Amino acid sequence: MEFLSQQQFKDLSYMKIEKTITRNILTGMLLVILIFTSNFGFSQSDQIKPKDSLSFNYKFNASMRMSKGRLNQLMIPLLLQTTLTKKTFEIDLIGNYIYHKINGFQLENDILTRGVFTLFPQRRIHPVIGYIYESSLLYQVKSRHSPGLGIGLTMINKTNHKLRLNSFASYDKTVFENIQGYETFRANLILFGSDVLIKDRLDFNYTIFYFQSGQDGTNYTLRFEPKLLFKLNKIFSFSVNMNYRYESIVDPVNTKENLFMSVGLQIANMK
Repeated sequence: MEFLSQQQFKDLSYMKIEKTITRNILTGMLLVILIFTSNFGFSQSDQIKPKDSLSFNYKFNASMRMSKGRLNQLMIPLLLQTTLTKKTFEIDLIGNYIYHKINGFQLENDILTRGVFTLFPQRRIHPVIGYIYESSLLYQVKSRHSPGLGIGLTMINKTNHKLRLNSFASYDKTVFENIQGYETFRANLILFGSDVLIKDRLDFNYTIFYFQSGQDGTNYTLRFEPKLLFKLNKIFSFSVNMNYRYESIVDPVNTKENLFMSVGLQIANMK
């Protein structure tokens, strides 16, 4: 049996200590590398993955037409639109109010509101749920309720040109002031379009509505709402508005076809 000398024993001890230190250093370096690459990976994925934050947009359009003298007239159309958007859904609420008085006679005190809930709005085809409420002095409509369910189709989605179509199957219950109302199921088509005619200077927006009864072919409504926006800056625009409406079933004291034009100011953080 051989015994190690004192020097050999010291050398072997140093070698063990050296291996232990080396192994610990390598282990520590490996842990640092793993931690670093893990943190780097998380930070990279955070940068690449789009944030699904809730965004809020608004649009407010106010116009006024006034005259004094032989024709005393005051007309105030107001429009407010708010949109809540997330990656998985979108809620769009639109309210129209028109006050119109001529020579002391109140012609309009009308409310028209629309609400649309959209699932997965970033997809080209997406489900939509809509609701329309209307009360109109002009058309002698006491109330109109129209909930609907359908699909939305993004036809064009470019920076300077957007086109979207909503198609609903809806239920319409209309109550008139002076005549008997009706209940019917409708096919509703709403086309939304916007074009940039001159960048940062002139925009053209339009909405076309066509509501057709499924039980009565003579019961339908057509509306066309084009708008020119002369951009003053990113938020304020001078607007020229037109509202054309043809409704086949109205109170006999009213005309089926009406056309209004107005100018005003729009405040918005969305197109």
